Parts: sequence; structure tokens; C-alpha cells
Amino acid sequence: MPSSSSSSRAKPAIHLEVTGDLNDEVREVTDEFVFKTPCLITGLGAGVSSAMLGYLFGFGGYWISQRTSGTLRLANQGGLHSAKAFSVLGGLYAGVSCFMQRLRQKNDAVNAGASGCATGLVL
Repeated sequence: MPSSSSSSRAKPAIHLEVTGDLNDEVREVTDEFVFKTPCLITGLGAGVSSAMLGYLFGFGGYWISQRTSGTLRLANQGGLHSAKAFSVLGGLYAGVSCFMQRLRQKNDAVNAGASGCATGLVL
């Protein structure tokens, strides 16, 4: 059975130090740079995933409501129209929410409200 030595263990990303007396607060010390995804990439990713969801809703909704022959082409067009709308709205909402969170350094209802207002202006 292999012996476990302290030198073979991976270094933890975060370790805690106690400074001064034990009644003092514990502070977090990190040695790594934390990468934050740019808000443009966040918005684009949300737009792509929203487009996929919009296509499914548009295609399925048209397919169910119009059960006549030759509806596959029309259902595909309906799915594409929904995909465009969903991608713009979802991407814009996520992008503005990310931007507001970085600007204000808070994640609260004000960010969601500003994102909703910006999305509503596009409508």
C-alpha cells in the first residue's frame, strides 16, 4: 500500500490564516488570479442557448398547432423566428445583468430590474 506523504498532495487553491488572537476573524488568502468571463461572452453564450430553446418552442408550437401536410418547412420557419427573438432577448438580459453586477459590485434585484428594462426597450 503506497504511503501518503504531504509533498505529493496538491496545493489547495484557498487556505485560511488566523492572525493574532483566536478571537480575531479568519481571513481568506488566495495566491491565484481569478478569471472573470467578459460580459460580452456571457451575453453571447446566453444568446446561443436561448436561441436553441426558442427554436424548440417555435418549432414544437407550430408543429402541434398546425397538423396538416407540408408543415415541416413552415414549422422550421416558425422555429427560426422564435430562435431570433429568444437569442436577442436572452443574450441582452444576461449581458446587461453581468455588466450591472460588475459595475455595482453587487448581485441584487436592481441588476435584474435594469436588465429587464434594457430588454424591454428592445421589444
